[in-house]
Amino acid sequence: MLHASISRQFGGRRGARLASCETWRRTSRLNPLNLRQLGPQLTLRPCHWLSGRPGMELQKGLWQDIFFIETILASQCAKGSIANATASTGLAATLLPGGRTVHSTFKVLRNIINSETPSCSIKKGTALSRVLQDASVLIVDEATLLHRKVIEAIDTTLKDIRSYSEVMGGLLTLLCGDFRQILPVVRQGTRANIVDACLNSSSLWKLVQQYRLTTNMRVALQADERAEMFTNKLLRLGNGETDTVQSPDYVSLLNFGTPAENIDILLDRIYPQIDSNYENHTWLMQRAILAPHNDSVSQINKLLAEKLPTQTHTYTAINSVVDEEQAVQFPVEFLNSIEVPGLSPHVLDLKCGMPVMLLRSIKPPELMNGTRCIIHNCNRHFVEVVIAAGIYSGHHHSIPRIPLRPSDTMFPFQFERKQFPLRPCFAMTINKAQGQTLKVIGLDLRQPIFAHGMLYVALSRTGKEDSITTLLSQGLARNVVYTEVL
Repeated sequence: MLHASISRQFGGRRGARLASCETWRRTSRLNPLNLRQLGPQLTLRPCHWLSGRPGMELQKGLWQDIFFIETILASQCAKGSIANATASTGLAATLLPGGRTVHSTFKVLRNIINSETPSCSIKKGTALSRVLQDASVLIVDEATLLHRKVIEAIDTTLKDIRSYSEVMGGLLTLLCGDFRQILPVVRQGTRANIVDACLNSSSLWKLVQQYRLTTNMRVALQADERAEMFTNKLLRLGNGETDTVQSPDYVSLLNFGTPAENIDILLDRIYPQIDSNYENHTWLMQRAILAPHNDSVSQINKLLAEKLPTQTHTYTAINSVVDEEQAVQFPVEFLNSIEVPGLSPHVLDLKCGMPVMLLRSIKPPELMNGTRCIIHNCNRHFVEVVIAAGIYSGHHHSIPRIPLRPSDTMFPFQFERKQFPLRPCFAMTINKAQGQTLKVIGLDLRQPIFAHGMLYVALSRTGKEDSITTLLSQGLARNVVYTEVL
C-alpha cells in the first residue's frame, strides 16, 4: 500500500529508484573529490545548504551539481530508503530522477507570500503525508529561486506531519543553490524587498549547516586549465568584482566569448544550417539563445521558426473572462490581444521539428512546466511531442488544449485561455535557463539586464568560453549584483 501511494504521489518513484541505483554504480568511482568534502557530516544537523562553483556544471558528461545530488539519492535508494527529489522550477526537476517541483510536492498555496504564518495544504493521514513521514532525505535544488516563506511553510508542515519540533521536522534536508544566481521574483519589488525574500533572510537560516563544493571536477579529471580560468572569471563577475565601465553596473564582455555584429550573425552561429540540422534532436537541444526580456525571445523564435522547411500549423485560442458579468467590459478582441509571460499566445504557430517548452505540469514527473520537447506531429485537437531533454528524453506524448489562467495578478479581472500549453524555445529568457547546461549559447543583450545574477546565470550555462556568442550594445552589458546576499 505504501509503495502504491509513493508511486501515485511522486510519479513512479520506484522507476526513479532503479535509475538512481544505476547512477550510484556509475558514479561512485568518479566523485570522491567532492564526496570527501561532506562525508558523514550530513547527519550533524537536519538542514544543510550546499553551494558550488560554475565549474560544477556538466561538460562532456563529467560532472554536474545534479550529478552530486543523484549520487546522494542513489545511496539512499541502495539502503531501501525514501528520498524525495524536488526543485524550484519544472525544468530543474526534469533533470532529477523522479523529480517534482517544490510547489507540486508540498501543495504550496499560491498566495503564500502574503501569509503571516505560511504553511502547505497537506493534511495528516493522506498518502502524501505518510510518504513524508517515512522519508529519509529531502533535496531541494535551485533553492535560491524560492521565496523564504516557501521554505518556512515546508518547515511548518513537516513539523506538523512528523510530530517533531526540530527544524524540517527532523527530516534530513539538503538545500542546493548559489546566491550569485537569480533570486526570488518580487513583482514591482525594490532591492530591499528582494533581499528580504531570500532564503538567507529567513529565521531558519541560522539553523542551516553550510557547505561549499570547491573542487572543479572538470579540471581535476581532465586537466582543463582553460576551464579553471573561465570559472574564476565567472566567480569575479558573480561577486561583482569585475571592473565596471562608464557606470557602476556596466561591464565589458569583449573578453567573454565571441561578439556578433547583428542578430542575423548571432542566429547563424548558434543555429548553423538549421534547415537541415533541425532533424538532429541532440544537436537542437544542445544550444539556445538567451535574452533578458520576453519580447526579444519572441522575436528570435519567430525568425528561427521561419527557417524550418516544414509546414506551419496555426492554432487560435478561445479566450473568455471567468466572471460572465465582466464580458461586456472586457470583450473577446481585447482578451485576444493579451500577451502574458507563462501563457501561450492567442495565435500559436507550430512546425514539426520545432523545439517547444511546456508551460504547465501535465504528467509529473515526465511532463513538467519547463520540459523541453520537439514537435513530432501536429493534429487538429492535439500535438504529438517527444521529450528531448532530461532523464525522460525520447518519450512520446500527446498534448491537448487545456484551459490556462495567468498566475499574474496585474489584471483587475480573471480570464481563461484554451490553448496548447506550448511555446517555441529556440530562444528563452535567462530566468527560464537557470538550472540548464548547454553546449552552445548565444546572448542577446541589446536590452539591459535588470535583475541580480542574470548575467552570471547566462554566461555560466556552458563550460567553455569559446561556446558563447554575444550580441551587445557598444560591447557593454549590465551586471546587477546584490552583494549583501552573497
